Amino acid sequence: MRLRNMGLGLVTAAMLAAPSAAQPAGEADIDRSYFASDLSLSNLLDDPAGAAGMVRAAGTLADCLVRAGGNSAGGLIGGPGTNDAEYARLMRGVTVTYAQCKTPRARGLHPYFVNGALAERLLLSQNRDWVPRAANVNAAQAQSFYQPQRGQSGMENVGRCAAVFSPGFVIQVLMTEAGSDAEEDALDALYAATPECGLRERPEAIPEIYQRSALAVGLWLWSNR
Repeated sequence: MRLRNMGLGLVTAAMLAAPSAAQPAGEADIDRSYFASDLSLSNLLDDPAGAAGMVRAAGTLADCLVRAGGNSAGGLIGGPGTNDAEYARLMRGVTVTYAQCKTPRARGLHPYFVNGALAERLLLSQNRDWVPRAANVNAAQAQSFYQPQRGQSGMENVGRCAAVFSPGFVIQVLMTEAGSDAEEDALDALYAATPECGLRERPEAIPEIYQRSALAVGLWLWSNR
């Protein structure tokens, strides 16, 4: 992996920082035991089949949330850099509001991946033409959106940056099957087409499932800002 310093301050360790799922005050009604509180990205690298299975399970859960909540399911999306950094809305949505979606198969997923799968499903359901490369980007708005924020990993910053400059390339990634060669090719094409974000090619030290989630959430947040 080759990194370029494009103002994002990216380093491999920061890009691999796993998000937390700590409990904020006043959220006692949420069944947090349903979700994983910690995430080992090295395990995902060592077990690609398991990672692909995680994507499928998160996708099935996200499909249920969209069927149950419609467009309002988008209000569940959160994470670092949003006003719901610890995924409280998402976890309540799964375990309380739309408890019918709370299946044994999805137990033990980290909210990060459910968040990404939900963003992906909502984006792909839109009848919208996504341009490969954005034109006339407002530099001030863009930098405010993708500059590192407290609690974010470097990969989340890259996901936001790619959403700003190459939305159509992000969609091409999301249209591939998780864990496939096509997914890897689409990621490589995205990074090659988006020099603003500091990557020339797919960072092999970071699981594709982690990259995919960051890209989906970044594009959802940017297109719904």
